[in-house]
Amino acid sequence: MLPTIFLDKKIRYHYDKINKEKIKPNKKGEIQVASDEVFIKCNKKKSFGYYLLNIFFYTLGYAFLTFSYHYLTSSEPSDTFVKIWLISIAAFTSIMTVYYTNEYFFSSKKNIVLDRLNGKITLPATFYYKSRTLKFNHVEAIIKKMGVPDDYGGGDTVLKLYITDKYETFRCLVKSLDTNKHISIKSIPEENDIEAFWVFMVWYMDKNRPLPPGTAFDQYRQRDFERRKAEGFPKPLSISYIKTPEATPKQQKEREKYWKD
Repeated sequence: MLPTIFLDKKIRYHYDKINKEKIKPNKKGEIQVASDEVFIKCNKKKSFGYYLLNIFFYTLGYAFLTFSYHYLTSSEPSDTFVKIWLISIAAFTSIMTVYYTNEYFFSSKKNIVLDRLNGKITLPATFYYKSRTLKFNHVEAIIKKMGVPDDYGGGDTVLKLYITDKYETFRCLVKSLDTNKHISIKSIPEENDIEAFWVFMVWYMDKNRPLPPGTAFDQYRQRDFERRKAEGFPKPLSISYIKTPEATPKQQKEREKYWKD
């Protein structure tokens, strides 16, 4: 059985750096906003293939429903097994049609919202779960390896980063990565790549630390520093294995009167 990797809320060496060119408002699957108060990322990126799949199920469902209706209502006697088979197929295609219609037309934007100052995260709705807002310290992150192990003729490893609550009553897919490597129970370098977004989230949500590296936050660093200064530079909320420096040596010297990394 492939292991599930549980991630802690600690700042490590591998983290996503958010630069200005990554901010693409109104574009699906991209970062919408990055400031000292809120970070918004659209978690849903619809492809043309997704649209074609939706059309395929529409057509298939309509065809089976039409055929089943005429067959089942005909005056000729019909085999019970055939009736059950047709009803099952018709039900399945109907369900899939409803699912893809909802996903494509009514869930075009699914934003992950990080509220830095209030310590809350909003996770988007899925087909199974409603959108919800939780305290960041009440959520956890896990990485799942997907695929068939090499012992059974397996192929590439797909890594998926999920955010869930402590009781795993729901989960939200945050990032997916096809490593183009065969599955192994051992760790692979790509695990750092997919974990990097979670580490960024942990750093960003620690409002007592400076904003994470990245040009997207440069225009907000002074205001963020002044806020923390006015609050008396409270101690960090999370553990860090790396330095989290201020924007300037002068700011660094002033903050270190209260705490150091």
